[in-house]
Amino acid sequence: MTKNEALKEIDSHLSSLSSASHSKLTMPEVKVRRRQLHVWRAQVDAAHDGEGVLDEIISEVYATEPIRTT
Repeated sequence: MTKNEALKEIDSHLSSLSSASHSKLTMPEVKVRRRQLHVWRAQVDAAHDGEGVLDEIISEVYATEPIRTT
């Protein structure tokens, strides 16, 4: 995964929090999730393409993804 791809993934998760009406998260949970995504985004931004850390961060993003309802 490239740095730009990883940034787009995290940005996608951040924007989905903005429309949190489809998730079961409370506002405090949304704030915590948003803060964590910003931390990961900063880590990705500091990394370089080809570093395994990019895939590790994105794996963590998906592993902590809240359950959504449709």
